[in-house]
Amino acid sequence: MAKITKIKRRKHQGKVHDLCVEGIHAYNINGLSVHNSGASSLCLYCLGVTKLDPIKYDLIFERFLNPERISPPDVDLDFDDSRRQEIFDYLIHKYGAEHCAKIGTYNAFGPKNCIQYAVKALDLGKDWETMQAQLVQNPNRKPVETKKSIGLAMEISKLIPEKPGLKLEEVVRTVPAFKDACMKYPKLLDMAMNIEGTLVSAGVHAAGMVVCRDKLVDRVPLRQKNGVICTQFDKNEVEKLGLLKVDILGLKTLAVLENTVKLIQERTGKYIDVDKLVPNDPEVLAVFSGRKNRLTTKGIFQFESPGMTELLRNIRVDSFNDLVVANALYRPGPMGSGMHDEYCNYKHGRKEIKVAHPKMKDILKKTYGIMVFQEDTMRIAQELAGFTFGQADILRKAMGKKNPQLLKEQREKFVIGCANKNIEKSTANEIFDQIFKFAEYGFNTSHAASYALLGYQCCYLKYYYPIEFMCNLLSSEIDRTDKLNVYMKDADLMGITIYKANINESGMGFKIFTDAKENEALLSPLTVLKGVGAKAVGTIVENQPFTSLSDFLSRIDLRKANKKVFEVLVSSGSLDGVWSNMSRRDLQNQYEATKKKIDKAKKAKKKEEDRIEFYGGSLFDNEDVELKI
Repeated sequence: MAKITKIKRRKHQGKVHDLCVEGIHAYNINGLSVHNSGASSLCLYCLGVTKLDPIKYDLIFERFLNPERISPPDVDLDFDDSRRQEIFDYLIHKYGAEHCAKIGTYNAFGPKNCIQYAVKALDLGKDWETMQAQLVQNPNRKPVETKKSIGLAMEISKLIPEKPGLKLEEVVRTVPAFKDACMKYPKLLDMAMNIEGTLVSAGVHAAGMVVCRDKLVDRVPLRQKNGVICTQFDKNEVEKLGLLKVDILGLKTLAVLENTVKLIQERTGKYIDVDKLVPNDPEVLAVFSGRKNRLTTKGIFQFESPGMTELLRNIRVDSFNDLVVANALYRPGPMGSGMHDEYCNYKHGRKEIKVAHPKMKDILKKTYGIMVFQEDTMRIAQELAGFTFGQADILRKAMGKKNPQLLKEQREKFVIGCANKNIEKSTANEIFDQIFKFAEYGFNTSHAASYALLGYQCCYLKYYYPIEFMCNLLSSEIDRTDKLNVYMKDADLMGITIYKANINESGMGFKIFTDAKENEALLSPLTVLKGVGAKAVGTIVENQPFTSLSDFLSRIDLRKANKKVFEVLVSSGSLDGVWSNMSRRDLQNQYEATKKKIDKAKKAKKKEEDRIEFYGGSLFDNEDVELKI
């Protein structure tokens, strides 16, 4: 707290200083995770905002906040993605609508957009000429619209590679096929370059929100987009003003964890507090390393891709630290440079660990002599050159920005600091060069550890409570057929049987039930059926169960669940054996006749209700008119 008090400065005075976790929990929103450098704050951990003990996992507070830090820190919060709007509502309720607003965004023309717009504007496909020619030939006939310009725009823009920050000038220089295509149309490149970088639209940041002690309108200009109040400044400009920027990110995994814990408690009476799990269970770690035959890492947050699975097996995961390292290594930079292979070779003794200075062996003990995390460079600078952690954080940022002048200044300071600790100039320069090379790949330890913990929690529940975990995992992916199929195959590998949907028992999500063989199994929801929408499922679930076809058709809303929906239900087997073993053909044949009877009965009922309302009923009339089919 002394450090936080020391860091108080004028540019931060417009900020609120607390995030009331109890207030959020009052909304029954328990899924909360911090994944950026905020996880290294002991203060946030004590407040209950973060779940990872920064002392236990050796996270550096100064990576989050320090006196030398130029820009104010932010806290990236993950919540159940389906309930994110409730967090925005909570902030507005707590601090007031005049003190909160979403952050505005602005979209500019990128290389692909420029080419597409220019091709269409110049009408390079000659669509306009074609239409005019048709009108000349036959003035009384509507011309047929051609779309050759759109096709040409897509064809040329596909030649532009996907790369952040890419400019047309660089594309022309590095992609010969694109240059040749542009040379065919002299005006194209000139027009495209003229509009490149210009703003094309204004939007609202999906996750970013700004909170201020003063009225926001006194600090920053505001605008409205689709009824949402947001800042006219983007996130970078808001940050420069010293305002508190809160990122409320949606994470489906948190909903899976929370719902699984609830289901376990309902079924067993046992409450599993996943935030208090110690991530050192050898059985769970064995799943990550592929030592459990029927269990894979499918559905495990951050650890389910084929490439990551292979990396975990090569590492032979036997500690939580391995998971944190794997999270940092499995990215294009480290994988491309071979850092993952070096880590495996050093860990398993296939290569001797070599470092530029003996002290680095102790600093990099957990990563076997390799600089994996940004914090590794900070520790090296602190131990070898006598930097404070704040100064080491400045060095880290300088490495990332690659500013020649700034790097020269930092190198001089580093070499002088090393000399004061009796380290030779050549060795100091060698270490600085290693740090500079590593800076391109360095990853935030707090981020890697926070997400590794979520992955461990998922794996723990999958190992010890497989059917409850898979039930909620499958339910979370109902809208994504590709993912759903992968997880259903994984459930089958685990020995979990999944039954097709049933009109009387299936709901909006997967359910656990006991089948005819007295085995626990999963029942598919009606929502997995293609052609059966949420509204149709809603009216069916509201009126379950149904005793007959006529009972079904008379009680559901046929505007939401029409004949096409019924045909899907029949063809999918959702009605098999439900009503007196009626066959699918019988159900299809009897639909129209049964519906006509119901429609006739409903009209008669409506007519009788209208008569009673107009004339009044006798004393012996029932209050409700019965539907007679």
